[in-house]
Amino acid sequence: EANSPWQRLRRNLLLLLQLLFLLVLIISLARPFTWTEGAIGDANILIFDTSASMAATDVNPNRLQVAKDQARLLISNLPEDSHCTIIEAGSKPSVLVSSSQDKRRLYQAIDLINIQSGDSDMTSALELASAIAARKPDAEIMIYSDGNVDLPARLAINSRVRYQPIGINGDNQAISLVNLRSEGDGVTAFIQVINQSTSTVQRRLTILADGQLVDAQDLDIPAKGQASIISEGLPIETKVFEAKFTDSDVLTLDDTAWAVHRAPDIQNVTLISHGNRFLETALGLLSNLEIQTFRPEGYSLESQNDSPNLTILDCYIPTDTLPAGNLLFIGPIADTSYFSIAGSLENPKPQPYSDTDALLKYVDLSEVSILDSTSIKLPDWARPVLIDENSGKPLIFIGQVDGRRIAVIAFDLRNSDLPLHVAYPIMVANLMDWLLPGSVGEIPAQVSPGEAITFSSPMGVTEITVTSPDGSVTLLEIQNGQAIYADTNQLGVYQVTWGEDQSLFFAANLSNIQESDILPKEQLSLIDNDTKTQSSMSREARLEWWHPLAFLALILLTFEWLVYN
Repeated sequence: EANSPWQRLRRNLLLLLQLLFLLVLIISLARPFTWTEGAIGDANILIFDTSASMAATDVNPNRLQVAKDQARLLISNLPEDSHCTIIEAGSKPSVLVSSSQDKRRLYQAIDLINIQSGDSDMTSALELASAIAARKPDAEIMIYSDGNVDLPARLAINSRVRYQPIGINGDNQAISLVNLRSEGDGVTAFIQVINQSTSTVQRRLTILADGQLVDAQDLDIPAKGQASIISEGLPIETKVFEAKFTDSDVLTLDDTAWAVHRAPDIQNVTLISHGNRFLETALGLLSNLEIQTFRPEGYSLESQNDSPNLTILDCYIPTDTLPAGNLLFIGPIADTSYFSIAGSLENPKPQPYSDTDALLKYVDLSEVSILDSTSIKLPDWARPVLIDENSGKPLIFIGQVDGRRIAVIAFDLRNSDLPLHVAYPIMVANLMDWLLPGSVGEIPAQVSPGEAITFSSPMGVTEITVTSPDGSVTLLEIQNGQAIYADTNQLGVYQVTWGEDQSLFFAANLSNIQESDILPKEQLSLIDNDTKTQSSMSREARLEWWHPLAFLALILLTFEWLVYN
């Protein structure tokens, strides 16, 4: 038999296992694949829209979750040598994972993405992604969004861009506005609702005062239209009003809105002036001020209010003791214990010392002309707000000293055209907000989700706490007499507390018509791209099968070894 040239192959399990092992190993080395949906770039940048509209439940369970599931599928099909970056496009875009090949880490980052209550800054997210893509030779940006984003007319991006529209329809109604007005012994609420659907809908709206039902109305809201509701005679002692639909639609975040009712916070102000109609008019526009006016010749410390919150000295300096409380000097004519006069400035050119100063918020002084001003050396306790562009001398400066707030306007308002500009009453209002800390006007009654609030701490207060709608408490750090609170992403009512029993409320509402218009966009128009934006993620990618084949070969080899032994 050994010399026979042809023999029947004997049955041998070991030989069969070895042949199967070699066959599977050879096939896995050939790297077989099938075509599937996936990315084609070596570097993939995934951008997730986390704005409020992505909470819509027209897809199950919501749009953001569907986007996350699609991204997980794409990542699972990425080649081993492919890198991936994940960007969360909220109100402030952030990079969650940068250029990683670790799929487990990528999945964990996707799990951490949550819906925010405001809009998304997709422009900044794309600029950030473009900067990352510029360092990669074969990069691709993928956008998971419903398209309800603001983009500039021209946006240069250094890579291919693909857009995956998420969502089915735009059937949604929203409460877009809630305003309160005190009238006699009651409060009148003005409420506006909008319908983004293409058909007329009926919704029931209820109004609650401090959690108690006070009114309910049935509404017929026209297609792509709006309806207005006026509810009168609401309890004036109410602190928080709530308007909401009794039934839900696909986006519940805009089905409820809150409004805070505040009693007027009256501040006592003493004005000492020879007569300044511009100043008196601007102060008269501020309803929370109770003003007592004196002429210099008829003024004495005994004649004013017992304890004014603020004294305004208009082109006048008392020869004896300065009044108590906070002080505003306008066009000072003599030295005081807080500053010294060093001559005058002819035709100073006003220039903001800092573009971010809260006192110059919404104030444009570029066209203001000033005839002359007092020259004052900036005191150690003060910081400049407005300076002379030529000499650098302060025209307006503020600061805290001896437990009081002091502001100085170095020029006589009547020797300038500032009172003739729109900026004038705004600047006076900003000055009053700073000089009268703790007043109602300093903390807005309503904010947009994610909006930061900056307000001055009341005199002598060292600790301020903010209670969020979910009950969590934040202790604010006071710096230079101001506190900043930026964690307003939750919708609802916030409470600001200081001192023993002082508190104020403000509300965060989704009153954003763009976010309530949830109809998904089929395309994003991005111009100046190297490759035009694709509106579908259905590109073919290679799904390689060598991993399971190599694992099968290892199992066969292990089984053959067990049989042999």
